[in-house]
Amino acid sequence: MLSATVRHEQKGEFVARVRNISAGGMKIDCPHGLPVETPVEVTLRGVGAVRGSVAWSSGHFVGIRFDTVIDPKQAMPQVSVRPPSDPVTRPEFKRPGLRLSDD
Repeated sequence: MLSATVRHEQKGEFVARVRNISAGGMKIDCPHGLPVETPVEVTLRGVGAVRGSVAWSSGHFVGIRFDTVIDPKQAMPQVSVRPPSDPVTRPEFKRPGLRLSDD
C-alpha cells in the first residue's frame, strides 16, 4: 500500500492512501473532499515533496495534478527478489512396511 502526506491550506495535513499514480498526478482516498483548483503539497516516499492542485473531487476520492513531472516508480515500494537457490534435495528414505517390489 502506498500512502502520501497531503498538506492543504484549509484542511491541514493528513495521510491519504494512494489509489493510482502517474508522472502527472494521482488519485487518493481522502477523508473529506477538497475544493477543486486549490493548491496542495504532497510528500511521497522516494520522491519527496511535490506541489500541485486539486483537479477533481468526488466523494472520498480526490485527483491531484502535479506542477512538475515525477517518476512514479520512485514512489513504489521496492520488492527484493531472492536469488535462485540450489535445487531442493530430498533425503532418501523408505517408509517402514513399504514394499518396492513383489518379492
